[in-house]
Amino acid sequence: MRLLKTVARVLLAGALVIPIASCSLSSKSGSTASDPTYETPSIESSGRLISGEFLLVQVDDEYRPKANPAALQTSYSFDASGSFKRQNKTRLEEGVYLISTQGELVIYVEKINGELLTEAHVDRYSIIEESSDSITLGNGPSRKLVLKRR
Repeated sequence: MRLLKTVARVLLAGALVIPIASCSLSSKSGSTASDPTYETPSIESSGRLISGEFLLVQVDDEYRPKANPAALQTSYSFDASGSFKRQNKTRLEEGVYLISTQGELVIYVEKINGELLTEAHVDRYSIIEESSDSITLGNGPSRKLVLKRR
């Protein structure tokens, strides 16, 4: 009888340990964003730059209702040294930009409303179309932004 109780205790303890161990193992396999060995693809500059003042005139998003461009009132300023500013009614973002060899406009936001960030925020846009007076940017599979030169 004593042996039977001991075996039952061992089996009960084993039944409790296995789920706990498997939970701790699965928590280590979380998202790749928290994994220090995960690396984002490197961004290589093409050397191309944009210069001028632009106004966001259109946002097309298949998953959101159409926005009134006048309500957006977001302006973009790019200079030939690689600096940029993006401003709307309540927010001024400043930083640097580059155009990658993959045809992306990559913006590194370093300051918001004059406050230096501890880490730059990166926005990546595919350049869909570029003319002398406008730039059409893609942001994800369903969103397009049109910037018109002032």
